[in-house]
Amino acid sequence: MTTVVVPLDGSVFAERAIRPACSIAARVEHARVLLVSCAPDDGDAAPHQLDDRASLYRDVVDIETRIVDASGAAEVLLAIAAAEPDGILCMSTRGKGGIRAAVLGSVSTKVVCRSTQPLVLVGPGCRTTLLPAERGRLLVCSDGSALSDSIIPTVARWCDRLRLQPWLTEVVGPDENVEPSGEPPRNREVEAASERLDVLATRLHAPNSPARTRVLHGGPGRTIPWFAERLPAALIALATHGRSGLTRIAMGSVATEVVRHAPCPVLITRPTDGQE
Repeated sequence: MTTVVVPLDGSVFAERAIRPACSIAARVEHARVLLVSCAPDDGDAAPHQLDDRASLYRDVVDIETRIVDASGAAEVLLAIAAAEPDGILCMSTRGKGGIRAAVLGSVSTKVVCRSTQPLVLVGPGCRTTLLPAERGRLLVCSDGSALSDSIIPTVARWCDRLRLQPWLTEVVGPDENVEPSGEPPRNREVEAASERLDVLATRLHAPNSPARTRVLHGGPGRTIPWFAERLPAALIALATHGRSGLTRIAMGSVATEVVRHAPCPVLITRPTDGQE
């Protein structure tokens, strides 16, 4: 059974991850959502608040609640997600100070840096939720490196299980190479990126939902969210560096900007040993 784990700390901001988590679970067979309260003990308030939030979605998805000791919350969350092959952590992040300013503070930092399971981050710019029967699109971000492309197997599984069409993108800058006089201008970066994306698209081949590609121009941190909104994308996918989580991403500090400005949730994965 797939379990989408949502860490909560009693704040309204943390609860913003509940709806995206439920929308993911609603599209996956035999899936459930687990709301985990990591808030300091406040008597009977936490159980009632959790049950109240869960009751809003019980007609849509199988949803359960659990309260854990805040002092060991990171370990518990990681253990819950790792207990199942398809465990997923879905959590809210403020984004103001990058990934490190996640709503659960140090707990979130530990979870992000140590998680071996897919992680879905819901940034402050997230405004969209994937509907159960929607023909959604998953925007995959590559920078041409093996690290960034290590997310492709995960994307293939998610597209299949969530019934999403993959879109692959790479952001390039202007080509400063000067063409000989009389020849049409060429952007060699665009051509190279297009070729790379075409190769990746063959790895995501699905007869009923073929992968599409698009080379973009501009600053990746803002251009990717801009394109995601216009696509529109139900999910953005990025691969992170395995040694220290989101603090060192293949696309550098760009990923923190993507999460901060993305109009939809962002799927994060880390490469397994030997893929870095």
